[in-house]
Amino acid sequence: MFKLGNGMNEKTIEHFYSNSYVVENTSDTNRLKVSLSKSHIATLIQLLEKMDGPFFLLYILHTPRTTAEAARYQSAERSKEDAVLLLQEFEEYLENDGRHDLWLHAPKSNTTLVYDRHNLLFLYGLNTLQTEYVQQICSPVEEINIPTPHKHFYHAKYDAAEEAILKHISWRKSPLTEQDMQ
Repeated sequence: MFKLGNGMNEKTIEHFYSNSYVVENTSDTNRLKVSLSKSHIATLIQLLEKMDGPFFLLYILHTPRTTAEAARYQSAERSKEDAVLLLQEFEEYLENDGRHDLWLHAPKSNTTLVYDRHNLLFLYGLNTLQTEYVQQICSPVEEINIPTPHKHFYHAKYDAAEEAILKHISWRKSPLTEQDMQ
């Protein structure tokens, strides 16, 4: 079971990235775009360990398979331990199903970690320790591209996890934005 595949037909195969990063300039800041061959959640946990809380989590459910509403689900302030626990508990679901994106934001340092439906990490406002960690596990590249064509997978096996993550903590629900749409 996988979340992102190359191609759009019955011969679609799992897409694997290399462990790479690129510095991208956005309108207001630089960010690291990171591709990993595996261990996305473990990497997010390692980055969180190098940050000070509290954290806000934003779970974007853009393609529900249950009765849950497609929406943005934002948490109240959470401790580092709470954020790590959520990542550990839902690691398999987050890494193997493409119905969502997850954002983690630390307001004290203005650092944001994004794990998206394309199995990419977008990292904003990293401190030196976090940047060094990414540079230790990844190689710099000129660009990281999402495969074209590609296909997202939403597995029935994870329907219970979709419901469970929405019950795991209290979320404030708001509508999807244009950028959340597939």
